[in-house]
Amino acid sequence: MVSLEDDRLSVNGHAARYTVRDAAALRGLLAETSRQHPLVLREAGLSAPHDILILPGRLARRSIPSVVVPAGMYFMMGDNRDNSADSRFFGLVSREQLIGRAERILVSAATLDHWQPRLSRFWAALQ
Repeated sequence: MVSLEDDRLSVNGHAARYTVRDAAALRGLLAETSRQHPLVLREAGLSAPHDILILPGRLARRSIPSVVVPAGMYFMMGDNRDNSADSRFFGLVSREQLIGRAERILVSAATLDHWQPRLSRFWAALQ
């Protein structure tokens, strides 16, 4: 069972733990995102610890009712949650639809700068 309440994730009744991180430490954070006063949190306790990005001023889906995830199905949710269209919007994903493992960024564009390519991110490893 997966639930999200006020940006706090729980899986099978186990709540993730959060600690505040320094947003300045994020390399390559878009200038537009930086202007939105992001909150960077370290999420731990459910999987390997990782940073997540919250944009408090943005209208986002911060809570969802509990979702029971059947065998063979996956609930997908990213780390840049306020900029992600994920299972909170499109629902569960079946195992058959998962065909690979994301390891690198293929291409990247500055959407707020007339879609200019961000060459430094091309083929960069995911962190």
